[in-house]
Amino acid sequence: MPEVVVAATEEEPWTLYFDGSSTTNGGGAGIVLINPERQAMAFSFKLDFPCTNNVAEYEAFVIGLSTTKKMGVERMKIIGDSNLVLSQFQGSFAVKEATLAPYRTATERLINSFKQIVMEHIPGVTNRYADAFGQEQPNITVIKRNTPIIEAITHGELLEGDDWRKPVKEKLSEGSSITDLKDYVIIFGKLYRRLPEGVLTRCIGVTEARMTLQEVHDTTCSLEPVISLYRCLQRKGYYWPEMKKQAAEIQSNCPTCSTLPSIEESFTISFAEDWRASYLAFFVKGTLPTNSKLAYKLKKKVKRYFVGGSTLY
Repeated sequence: MPEVVVAATEEEPWTLYFDGSSTTNGGGAGIVLINPERQAMAFSFKLDFPCTNNVAEYEAFVIGLSTTKKMGVERMKIIGDSNLVLSQFQGSFAVKEATLAPYRTATERLINSFKQIVMEHIPGVTNRYADAFGQEQPNITVIKRNTPIIEAITHGELLEGDDWRKPVKEKLSEGSSITDLKDYVIIFGKLYRRLPEGVLTRCIGVTEARMTLQEVHDTTCSLEPVISLYRCLQRKGYYWPEMKKQAAEIQSNCPTCSTLPSIEESFTISFAEDWRASYLAFFVKGTLPTNSKLAYKLKKKVKRYFVGGSTLY
C-alpha cells in the first residue's frame, strides 16, 4: 500500500481537486488536475442517475483517481471539501451506507496503484478552483454519465476453492436464508458483512488479510492512547473470520501496544457520534444509556424502531 502522508514530498506531485453534489434528478461532479508545471485541466460530469451528496463526492474522487492512473501519474496531492470521503478512506470514519461501500473498495484499489498520496481537506474547495487556473479560465466540456463510475471499474472477486468467502457467496447467490448469513451481502460482485454497530466491512481472503493486518498494525502501534487493532481494522472496513483473534495476538506480542483499551473505550472511539448507537445497543445488547433522561427518551421512542440484519429501521 502506498505511503499516505500529510506533508508535501520532495518530488513535486500532481494536484487533484475534486467536488460533487446532488441535484433533484441526479448530480454533478468536477475535477481539476494540475501537473508539476502548474498547467491545469478541468473536467465536469453530469451524473444522470439518482445519487446523494456523498455519492456525488465519491464519484468525483474515483473519477479523478481513475483519470490520473490512466495518465501514468505516480505521486499526487488530493484536495477536497468532503471530510466524510477522505476520513472514510483513512479509517477515521466507518462506512455504514451500502451505497458508499463499493466506492471505498474502488478507492482503495486505485490508491494502491500510486507510489505516494498526499491528502488535504479544505472546506469550500470549490471556491479555490479559480485560483488553480490563475487568470485564464479554460473551456470545460460537460460529460454525461448515465451509470456510476464503480460499475465500470469494479469487478467481482476471483475466489480459490479453499477461500472462506466462496461458500458464503454461493449460498447468497442461491437465495439461501440461513440465519448465519443474514449479515452478509454482495455488492457489485464483492462480499460485505455488516457488524452489530451497523458498520459495513469488506470481506477479504487469507493473503490480503495477512498483509492488511501487518500494514494497519505498523501504522497504529505507536499511537497514544493505544487503540484496539481489531477496532482499527473494522473502521478501515475489513473483515475475515479470524480477524479478532489475529489482531489480539499481534498486539499482545508487540511491546509498544501490548496494553489494550477496554471494550467500552473502543466502542466510544468508534461510534460515539452516531445517533443510532444507543438504539443498536438496546436491541443488540439490551443496554440503556446511563443518563436517566436519555434512557427515558429512548424507552419512549424505541417502539418506533426495529433491527433487521443488524441494520436499524
